[in-house]
Amino acid sequence: MVSVTILFLLLINQLARGKQNPVHVLGLFMFIKPLVAALTVMITTVRYQYQFEAVYICIIILAHNQIHKGIK
Repeated sequence: MVSVTILFLLLINQLARGKQNPVHVLGLFMFIKPLVAALTVMITTVRYQYQFEAVYICIIILAHNQIHKGIK
């Protein structure tokens, strides 16, 4: 899946820079995987799927960053 690959690369990039704790990355994956799967099933039209996934990734990353700002 395109979205999972992009997300994985973004998380690897953040880990390499030392910004993310591996436990948080694992938690994020466990949270995202079922949601992405459910959304993919809901969206039957392929041409809209990638646009929607891109927006979804942005929302998740923003939410994740806000959560960690709150924790720190």
